Amino acid sequence: ANFMVLMVTVNTITMGLATMSFIADDDAKSTFLTKLDFIFLCMFTVEFGLHFIHKLFRVFLDNGLFFDFLIVTLSWIFESVTILRSFRIARVFRLFRSLTLLKRLKSVRVVMSALLNTIPRLKSIIMLMSLNIYIFSILFTSLYKSGYDESPCDYENVSSTSLEVNISEHNWTSHMTNTVMRSCTEEIYSEDYFGSLPASSFTMFQIMTMDNYVDVARELYKIFPLSWVPFMANVFISAFVFRKFCV
Repeated sequence: ANFMVLMVTVNTITMGLATMSFIADDDAKSTFLTKLDFIFLCMFTVEFGLHFIHKLFRVFLDNGLFFDFLIVTLSWIFESVTILRSFRIARVFRLFRSLTLLKRLKSVRVVMSALLNTIPRLKSIIMLMSLNIYIFSILFTSLYKSGYDESPCDYENVSSTSLEVNISEHNWTSHMTNTVMRSCTEEIYSEDYFGSLPASSFTMFQIMTMDNYVDVARELYKIFPLSWVPFMANVFISAFVFRKFCV
């Protein structure tokens, strides 16, 4: 058991090394790691074969062994079919082999068991959080979508007209162009935070994680002074109340 844990660990490390440029750009090193990965796959196959000989079809009743069966089988499919082998997804799929460590280490199994026991509670919390995000996304899109309408200014015409005024005086021309451009875009936000329902939903999720939510609020406040009211309500509900539930 300890030997297979070591093999899975080494295999996981080699998959990480294969992504580094000094190996990926070297054909000899890349080929060596590919062959080494194939050897690991053979070892995992032999291990599952021994389990099957010992337990026969009862191995499929064991969640851990059934997971091993899926990983090994799909790995061989990606390895055998030439077309699939060239896909990046085939390389990414190999990473799932490292998940077999979850059933091999007792301490990890205890942690995973504790996490699985929290799923019923988490489902309710996730449902409430999703509903909160959806409601506020509709609200913010309805109230502030108008601020993300395209500017009526023609940027190309503005730039060319400004440049034709005095092409020899580069600094003055550049200043003139920037001034006109700013006047055209003063009603437009730097990011499309609430221009559509998907954009609003993503912004609501960003606010829930407290990631630069102040920048979003200040940008919105410049055009809609009363926007702080629903914004702070959303911050309070999503960032404080729901986070307390999770803890």
